[in-house]
Amino acid sequence: MAGNGKGGKFKTIIIAVLGVILAVGVSVAGTLWFLGETSFGGGSGNSQEQSEAHTPASYFELADPLVVSVSGDQQRYLQLHLAFVMRGEDVSAALERHRPTVRSRLRGLLQEQSFEQLRTREGKQALLEDMRDAVNAVLKAENASSIEQVLFTNFVMQ
Repeated sequence: MAGNGKGGKFKTIIIAVLGVILAVGVSVAGTLWFLGETSFGGGSGNSQEQSEAHTPASYFELADPLVVSVSGDQQRYLQLHLAFVMRGEDVSAALERHRPTVRSRLRGLLQEQSFEQLRTREGKQALLEDMRDAVNAVLKAENASSIEQVLFTNFVMQ
């Protein structure tokens, strides 16, 4: 009978722990459901608000590639095809109208790059951000809305 006493206490502890875990789980699930988390299937309309707030992207592609030489241990060339992402106001007309200025600013920025930097993912990401800032500076000077980001549609280094 002494063995049954220890076993009975152990079973009681296990059942109590499982009951507490179950109670916490139900509490968390209920809270998320009331707050409208859709991952539990109990959304209260937040998904509709999110879809209404989402603005689809539009794109503007530079027709001709940018080709520049970049610094390195030997003569290196970079060829880029670019697209600009916009949300909300479409600034394609402003980009088309000021394309020579945009291309000039981007070409100057590209010529400052080093081959070693552009071989890394971080270097490419920094270049994209710098290019976005350069394009937005041109657009801001012309009282136009800004672009969201720059995309490489083709990236060739040689």
